[in-house]
Amino acid sequence: MLDFETHQTTKHFRVRIFVRGCPNGRLTFELITGFVYSAPSDTIELKPGTLQLTDCLEHCRRNASCQSVNFETGLCVLFTSSATERPASLAVSQFPVFTLYAQKICLFGKRRCGRDWVFERVTGYALRDLARKRLRAISREECMDLCLDETEFACRSANFDPSTGECAISDMDRHSVVGDRYFVPSSETNEYLESNCVDGEF
Repeated sequence: MLDFETHQTTKHFRVRIFVRGCPNGRLTFELITGFVYSAPSDTIELKPGTLQLTDCLEHCRRNASCQSVNFETGLCVLFTSSATERPASLAVSQFPVFTLYAQKICLFGKRRCGRDWVFERVTGYALRDLARKRLRAISREECMDLCLDETEFACRSANFDPSTGECAISDMDRHSVVGDRYFVPSSETNEYLESNCVDGEF
């Protein structure tokens, strides 16, 4: 096992939680597939005829009040709140509808990713036994920054445990491993974070 490496906590932690404005950082998105956000009173507008997730994200990006979106082929829904503020409002989408949920996040790392979303999050799963480094982070977003800023190897994913602050980064992801013994169910609080920025535009 690798020892923990110390990482200086960011003074921008409060901004990480409350994304609006994102001063001194950069605004981007994280994606959670197969989930739907329910907050009728916070709905800004519905965008029927939206066929691509990237178009849905662009609608939200251009709207300062938009904090999150639900997307299913042909429909994009914009909200003034997000699962960060209302975690109980996020639930697994019901068959046959498959919904993609995305929310704005604020990152402060040195490396910038030109992709439409930077990470996909899967709660309750982990990539086991493949960590290259074990770091500490005070938030999910800081763990994402640590992965993006890694210089010794191309960081493809991270396991983040909010209860301990452990941020275990890896040069592998669930798609690059062979077999199903590595990407496995974990504690309910553990968050698997998969980078969308490897070999992408920085």
